Amino acid sequence: MRVAQRAATTAAAIELYGIDAPEAIGAHGWGHDYLHAFSETIAGGTAERQRHGFVLLPGFPMLALGAALDVLAAANEALEAPVHEAVMLSVDGQAVLPALGPRLPVLQAAAQASSALTSIWIVGGPDLPQPARDAAVAALLPWLHERAAQGAMLGGIGTGAALLAQAGVLDGHRATLPWAHVAQMSAEHPAVVWSSNLYEIDRRRVCSAGDSATLDAFIAWLGQQHGDKLVQALLGHFGLERLRSADERQAAPLAARIGTTSSKR
Repeated sequence: MRVAQRAATTAAAIELYGIDAPEAIGAHGWGHDYLHAFSETIAGGTAERQRHGFVLLPGFPMLALGAALDVLAAANEALEAPVHEAVMLSVDGQAVLPALGPRLPVLQAAAQASSALTSIWIVGGPDLPQPARDAAVAALLPWLHERAAQGAMLGGIGTGAALLAQAGVLDGHRATLPWAHVAQMSAEHPAVVWSSNLYEIDRRRVCSAGDSATLDAFIAWLGQQHGDKLVQALLGHFGLERLRSADERQAAPLAARIGTTSSKR
């Protein structure tokens, strides 16, 4: 199954990306032939080091986080350099409970993170963020707005895109999130161009519907930076026949499609 090919196990993610000891990850590749086969043509030694911050919201799925981190680690091996690093953050600096499994320690609260972060990714949980009810979440809104003004790349994974919209940093951009929330977010944030696509990459904003779509989104995003040869190396590494395009729709359950006029396949 495609999902089985793409999923990083919870144990592997914890061990590989240092979530138990929350430092940045570097070149933690697995040595697959596809990565080494392309490394000489991909790696030019000139890529600047990038530090990516992942803000974990309660109930976040390990599949989505693991997919993002797996792609970054595989890209490092293909590039033969620790170009991409990642740090785990939370709204309050405390460990975060995922959808299943133990609480995951983080490096610090997001608002205290270094301004040197190249990108910031909000990894959402099953429900939309509620800044009106959660002061810690509300404190992220001005921080995200400030980071956007500084030119940081901002990303939303799953319902994480909703927090970006609530901060006003998605206005005028294409964005997506799990299909069940698209109608509500379209009504509440009409300045955002919402879709039910698997992922959207629009200038300095990247959004994925979560779970396995995050793998496609990260491969496509890194491909924009490092070229198609890296995309092909990553597809081979993960055993994928092709990269799903950004305009492919999420698959909604049949019960949700019957009797509607906006089928999402």
